[in-house]
Amino acid sequence: MKIKIFFATLLASLLIPFASASADDVTSITTLSEFISYKATPGNYRLDADISLIDNTSITASGYTLDLNGHTLNVGAKTLLANGVITIKDTSAEQSGKITGTSASPRIIQVGGSGVITLESGTFEGPDTYTLWLIAGAQANLNGGTVTSSEVPAIVNIGTVTVDGATVYSSALDWPTYYGQSSSTLTLNSGTIESAGDYFAVLLSKPGSKFIMNGGLVRAKYIHPTNPGRGGVGLGLFKDTEFIMNGGKIESHAQGIAANGSQSDNAKITINGGEIVSDTVGIYAPQRYGETTITGGTITGGDTALEIRAGKLNISGGVFTGGNGQYYVDPNDNGSAGHNVAISIVQHTTKQPIEVNITGGTFSANLPLIEANPLNNPEEAIEKISIKLGDDASSNRPVFNSTGTKTVVSEDKTNFIYSGLYTHNVTDYVATDHGEIAENSMEAVYPYHEVKNEIPADFPGGTVDVDVARTLRGSLVTVKATPAPGYYVDEIIVTDANGNRIPIINGNQFYAPNSDVDIHVVFAVKNPATTDDHIDYFVFMGICVAAFICSVSSLLLSKKMATIASRRGE
Repeated sequence: MKIKIFFATLLASLLIPFASASADDVTSITTLSEFISYKATPGNYRLDADISLIDNTSITASGYTLDLNGHTLNVGAKTLLANGVITIKDTSAEQSGKITGTSASPRIIQVGGSGVITLESGTFEGPDTYTLWLIAGAQANLNGGTVTSSEVPAIVNIGTVTVDGATVYSSALDWPTYYGQSSSTLTLNSGTIESAGDYFAVLLSKPGSKFIMNGGLVRAKYIHPTNPGRGGVGLGLFKDTEFIMNGGKIESHAQGIAANGSQSDNAKITINGGEIVSDTVGIYAPQRYGETTITGGTITGGDTALEIRAGKLNISGGVFTGGNGQYYVDPNDNGSAGHNVAISIVQHTTKQPIEVNITGGTFSANLPLIEANPLNNPEEAIEKISIKLGDDASSNRPVFNSTGTKTVVSEDKTNFIYSGLYTHNVTDYVATDHGEIAENSMEAVYPYHEVKNEIPADFPGGTVDVDVARTLRGSLVTVKATPAPGYYVDEIIVTDANGNRIPIINGNQFYAPNSDVDIHVVFAVKNPATTDDHIDYFVFMGICVAAFICSVSSLLLSKKMATIASRRGE
């Protein structure tokens, strides 16, 4: 009997550890010693009391979940080191659980190179210090909760951060809320990154740092008290950094997106969707060798939608809206120069090349597009600016809507408009071999196309003349076909460059397509039985028959008279 009891007790003691490791089991932590004792042990833990650290404490467990449970973990002047795979949440009804510290702490939470931290809920605050710091190789998934700081960035990242529901906020006046450093990646799917200061909400500061925005909100609405033109900027890009926007929204007082003319170099901006709304300038692009590519989305500036001062700008889609006040340009060498425009092209004092290609999109402002040289850069610098609006090879075309008296103004460039719709006449800037035509209450620009008359000049059936030697899409063309005697015009056939037939109206006219056209005229021989000339034909034939009969009768009469004469002996 004692042996059975012994084995039963032994079996129970062996099963207890396995039962405590169950995912449904939660271990209560009420003291610092307990907290430290479990730092390397995977499991589910719950704070049932406030705890303060007295040393840097590293959690190395893989599969460690901590429920703040409405309590506070205070790191004081130390740091919580996340070197394992850790999830932190707060299941309290009041959502009052938090991790905090003092200004003496170099950072509240540091995620190591092999560490992965997931924040599901709770508050993570750094009063006068960094809240979340990721070193190279580290990962942070911010699925909920709030990450805040007061005097410095809430997040400094040299690893990978994904925001998918959390709020990241800083009230620092002259620091960003999120600070991306070398080779870091930030992905925003949902949630908010906000700055309450006179700086960037998100700053990519070092080469290789990247921001992918699929959703969520970036906000920076601070207005400088003595200079209302200054204020919060949504996103800043320095050095060789990259931003890709597929969705979401950026709200700002100053620039929605701003690169740097002296530090940005190869910074790349790609906008495929989403919305950028600024009280002043939507996108400011002065980076020397950078490239801004926009395929969609909405960009609105209370003053200017986009200004480029160096580098490349490629736009194939999107909606761009600038201010409706009277447009003007000022000689600003540190910030935007064009005002109340959708697209502003103003070369910086860096005198770097500018290449602008716009093949699509809608642009609306007092003046939709301007190119100017308010800084009086020399001619050899201005020669490095190239502009092209529209593309003959694309069915897409840009639309420029002006609320003022002009649609396009260029101080230095001509011969750059290839296609598009414009509120006002843009003849001064239309490319060679292109022209304007009225279309839907606007001016449309198209290339001229050749009219090919397939009827040779010596064709016996007739001649063909066309009232124009070349056409613009939508122009009315008249074909004058003159048949030769004995012929008539049976059909006029007009085809485009692909062989498609163009409808003929009014018997001999057509509206030109946006391609070369071939003109064929079918001349047919008149049928005497079905034409108005048949009377003349029968008269002629009657005359011929009568003459023949008369000739035969005369011959027969002559023979008869000769026969009678011979019988009489005459």
